[in-house]
Amino acid sequence: MPENFSILNALLLSVFTGFGIVVPITASLRTSNLKKIAVKEAFILSAVQVLRVAGILYFVLFCVDAYLQYRAMYSGNQVVIVQSPLFNEYWFALWGSPLMYLLLSQLFWIKKLYIKKAALITFAVMLLILPSQRLLIIITTFYRDYLPSSWMMYQGDFVVKLLLNIVVFMFVVFAVMAGTGKLKKLAE
Repeated sequence: MPENFSILNALLLSVFTGFGIVVPITASLRTSNLKKIAVKEAFILSAVQVLRVAGILYFVLFCVDAYLQYRAMYSGNQVVIVQSPLFNEYWFALWGSPLMYLLLSQLFWIKKLYIKKAALITFAVMLLILPSQRLLIIITTFYRDYLPSSWMMYQGDFVVKLLLNIVVFMFVVFAVMAGTGKLKKLAE
């Protein structure tokens, strides 16, 4: 993926991960304070708006990257010997995640999904779990060799990445809330 895309890709993945963690927690909070309820509803609405745009943008960037890789394979009159993993028999492992992010994020255009608490929590958790690379790696590993040792290909400091994703998500949502004037209305 080109360098410009990788930064935006990380930002969009942070939005998906943060939405899957923060929104179910926020939706589960109970309060009788009307001001806190208004802040919670404004935050959830802004998060849903950010998620819709992020889903479309992530899929478009992935398609542009796939096209660039496809074009690079057939540069000039000679066919490049090395095939891109985007177009081989494991295509689902790479195309599945962007498709799932697109489909799940666009489901939030249905108002009942983000108005009803149970539906919001269910779809937010599905957005966190279903398109994850780790799940796709496990599925692909079952297809290949059934070795659980292959499941841990992408090890890293999981907790730090998770906290960073949450911070980035909160920053993006509050920036959108400030840009649209929702924070100013809530402060009054």
